[in-house]
Amino acid sequence: MRCINLKAAGMNNRVKILDCTLWCIGKVFHLFPFDSLVYVLLNVFYSFTWMLQTLSLQYFFDTIQLAGEGKKGAGMLVASLAFMGTGFLLYHVLDGVSNCYSEIVVLKIGHGMQQLLAERISNINLLDFEDVEALERMEKAKNGANQVQSYFLTVMDTVTYYIPYFIFMAVYFVGKSPELASIIAVAFVPALLSRFAASWQYKKLEDQDAFWRRKTECYEKCLTEKDCMRDTRILGASGYFKELYGNSLHEQYQIRKKVTLRENFKQVLLQFVAACGYGATIGILFISVVNGSVTVGTFAAVIATVSNLFRFMNKMVVERIGTASQSIGSIENFVDFQRKGKDESNWKRNQVVDAGTGCRVEQDIVLEHVNFRYPHAKKEALRNISLRIKAGEIIAVVGENGSGKSTLSKLIMGLYAPTEGRISYGGKRGDSIATAMPIRVSAVFQKLHRYKLSLLENITISSDFLIEEERLQNVCRESDVEQLLVGGALSMDTILDREFGGTELSGGQWQRVVIGRGIYRNHDLIVLDEPTAAIDPLEESRIYQKFAQICRGKTAVLITHRLGAVKLADRILVLRDGRIEEEGTYEELIQKNGYFKEMYDSQKEWYVEEA
Repeated sequence: MRCINLKAAGMNNRVKILDCTLWCIGKVFHLFPFDSLVYVLLNVFYSFTWMLQTLSLQYFFDTIQLAGEGKKGAGMLVASLAFMGTGFLLYHVLDGVSNCYSEIVVLKIGHGMQQLLAERISNINLLDFEDVEALERMEKAKNGANQVQSYFLTVMDTVTYYIPYFIFMAVYFVGKSPELASIIAVAFVPALLSRFAASWQYKKLEDQDAFWRRKTECYEKCLTEKDCMRDTRILGASGYFKELYGNSLHEQYQIRKKVTLRENFKQVLLQFVAACGYGATIGILFISVVNGSVTVGTFAAVIATVSNLFRFMNKMVVERIGTASQSIGSIENFVDFQRKGKDESNWKRNQVVDAGTGCRVEQDIVLEHVNFRYPHAKKEALRNISLRIKAGEIIAVVGENGSGKSTLSKLIMGLYAPTEGRISYGGKRGDSIATAMPIRVSAVFQKLHRYKLSLLENITISSDFLIEEERLQNVCRESDVEQLLVGGALSMDTILDREFGGTELSGGQWQRVVIGRGIYRNHDLIVLDEPTAAIDPLEESRIYQKFAQICRGKTAVLITHRLGAVKLADRILVLRDGRIEEEGTYEELIQKNGYFKEMYDSQKEWYVEEA
């Protein structure tokens, strides 16, 4: 039974390699048809120059021998020399052109694969970023995308350059001496088969290595990236992260060392077999010349050709196919990752589309018995949430840290799909988020994302470059961004990052920009997920008062754990341990004297009550 399973595994592996190879070739030809075709034709002609050199070399030496015997004249000798020179000239010209063009093709394919990967990742379910398995799939896919270009060139070189040359030489050798052809095959075939077998080992290596590679990159960022380095140094944690970084590098080294030693030992044996084959070929040629069964020209041509042939075999099998066998596992991960974007049934959760497509939220948003659990979590983050948000209503969601507020906001926006239950937008069921996503939704989050773009681009990034000047001015005024422009130190064209020759904003200044970005986007629903958590409570109250004016007539969800600004909401939801603990207006909840009142009393000294 074990032998049968191993055979089946080997067959499946070969089928998968072939399938992956065909996908890569098809994708590259689809993206770059002209460049791919030109590269193939250059390879074919380049291979032809090597065949031409073999024939011209034999013809030249045979002509010299016949001229010495008086059977050929000087004109034929000059013609044979010109024939040989033409072959070498064509080889050198095509060698330079082919090498130059291959670099261009590598750049184009590399950029194309990176674009495919970016498009694929930009469309996956955001919940996958909470899943270790999904993160490892992405890491493997990134590694594979970087290797498609070299793999494509290896396959094309093998099929259109090396194989035509080897077929020609096989026919040539069989015509001269069948023994030569058999010896070369014995020396060549085992090396080729070993490279295909190695691909399975490197596939397993990639599966083991991806986890430690992600850890290594994480620790490296803690030591080298600006935002992380600040905290690392002030906490005196550089030594700690250096040790973690070194340990993760050591784990990667140990994993790779085992496979590398095993494959290099095989390679030494195969090199020995190839050397024996080369020696046997020279011996047979010498005996053939002594016996008179081959001409001197044939001997010279074969000697020169066999040397090139074994060099080509070594380069193709060891360098090209060897490298391809190491990368095929990573490329398979990339291909699988791309294909799963086309077939949602292969994913554990529905794919979520961009918030700019779907239906408008002009009716109520309804959550029915919604449960939500993060990947690999032991319990639900939200439990049995049933809720109706009326169109144009302002809802405040409050609760302690970890109560599920931000998770609820992500479900309302369609960024996460419920584990159980359903969400509908405007009467349209949300079982498939991709078919029920609000067309006009915006948000401002607690964690500010600082795009390294101009101030104008940071605010209007949702407009697809169609900027409404009047709207922009209103947004700058409402979000207090216009205060940043006073004095002329900052303009709308200023890049908001020193790394690209611009300027760096403070945390409070960035907060204004991000708020402006959120309200600039045309929206019917806006979610404010603790965007003011980093500022003082009084300033927070002022900002929320502005939000109440901006959101008038639109649906708004305010997420906060601080209660000074919730009076402006039409209704307040109080979350506790993933459930709706209480619900009502501010006055109703205060009079109820329950959990909300308890939370409010613990914070009321932060706020100045209105007279």
